[in-house]
Amino acid sequence: MKIAIIFGRWLHITAGILWVGLLYFSTRPIIAAAQKDHGGAGKHY
Repeated sequence: MKIAIIFGRWLHITAGILWVGLLYFSTRPIIAAAQKDHGGAGKHY
């Protein structure tokens, strides 16, 4: 029973680290594109 708790905790921590990494690396191109847009939303001139 104790091994299940240890494995569950390890799995939960590992999944959290992977999730944060996925969010960080998948949004980097989006953030870079948004920083290049100096006109802001809705300004097309």
